[in-house]
Amino acid sequence: MVKSGTGISKVLIAYDGSGCAHGALSELRFSGLPLNAQVIIISVCEIWLPPINPAREVPLDRELAEYFQKHREQVERNIAETTTIVCQAREELLRYFPDWIVDVEVVSGSAALHILSMAERFQSDIIVVGERGLSSERNAGMGSTAQTVLSDAKC
Repeated sequence: MVKSGTGISKVLIAYDGSGCAHGALSELRFSGLPLNAQVIIISVCEIWLPPINPAREVPLDRELAEYFQKHREQVERNIAETTTIVCQAREELLRYFPDWIVDVEVVSGSAALHILSMAERFQSDIIVVGERGLSSERNAGMGSTAQTVLSDAKC
C-alpha cells in the first residue's frame, strides 16, 4: 500500500457521522495500516437545491444565489455541524494512530464526486468509506455513495 518513493501511505477517509462511517473508522485499528500515514478525512454536506423550473426566465446563477442567500444560515449551520463531527472523528483517529498526520476537509455537493476527486488529487493509496450513509435505508445493501466510490476509484 505504500507508494514508492514517499515511504508514507496516503489514506482518504470519507466520514459522514453515520453508524457505518463510525464503524469503518473504529475498524481501522485492526486493519494492519502502517504507523505512519498521511490522512485526509473528508466530509461532504449534501445541500439540496429546490427544483428548477426550465420555463422560468430567471437565470440559474441568479436563482442559486437567491436560494443560498435565503438559506444561508441553515447552510452555515449544516457546515458547522459537519465540521464538528469530522473533527471528532479526527481526534478519535489520532487516539488509534498518534503518529498519523490527519487533516480534515468539509465541502458541499455530491459526496461521491468530491470523494473521488479528492482521492485523485491526494493520490490516495486507499479510500475508507462506510457501506451506507445517513440517508440510506437499513436493509438496502450498499449505499449509492459507497457503490460509486467502489466502482469508480482508481485506488
